Amino acid sequence: MLRNKVLSYMIVIISLIIGGIVYFSVHPENWLKRSEKEISVKDIEEKTKDNYIGLKAGSDIPRVTTAEEFLSLSYKEYVTILADELIPTQIYQRKNWIKETETRKVRTSTGRLRTSSTHNPLIVTNPLLALENYYEYYLVRLADDSYIPVIMEERDAKKIKEGKEVLLPIGIKCQIPAEAEGYLEKINEEYEIITKYYLYTIEDDWHKKAEQKVFFLRFGISAVVFSVLSVGMMLLISKIRKQES
Repeated sequence: MLRNKVLSYMIVIISLIIGGIVYFSVHPENWLKRSEKEISVKDIEEKTKDNYIGLKAGSDIPRVTTAEEFLSLSYKEYVTILADELIPTQIYQRKNWIKETETRKVRTSTGRLRTSSTHNPLIVTNPLLALENYYEYYLVRLADDSYIPVIMEERDAKKIKEGKEVLLPIGIKCQIPAEAEGYLEKINEEYEIITKYYLYTIEDDWHKKAEQKVFFLRFGISAVVFSVLSVGMMLLISKIRKQES
């Protein structure tokens, strides 16, 4: 009896772990943005939109290839990078639409409502604190072997980690927050990186609106994986036991 309970717990734990891995590995943005239109220099010149950050870069969007080019950019110039190598930093910046302090109503054990506050620092270095509300700074290697910090979608980072060459979405140069400079300075001892500026390539409005949809799609897929695995393993073990008996 005890053996059966332990085995059942192990199956649940293994299925949860695999389900969790699937949750963070699946990127529904690939399906939701599959019909995304490429943006050209002409679109930007004609001002077809108010903001082009995070949109799909066309072939004529200027590409940054050296640190000197990047440093010479203004804060309003739209550029992209053809990235084929990156280095994770484990330095995370709060998403632009997430408030520093979030408050919500929670019900206590006695049934009364009280206000609960959550503090979201601008910069964190603990991956567990950065699971949902933060983007990681990635160091992207340029043609001159220098590195610049880039905030990009995880789906793009994943492709580059797999060895693929990725034309990043349109981005702009932004100033590194003072809270992050110290951490980047430490990394600068090993790599030749720019520590004052970074490239931001996230389409904030789209991600803010799609956040719940993305969450439910990821959760739904991981829940299906968890259910199939746990039920499948229990049925398999039950079948093996019957054969042994």
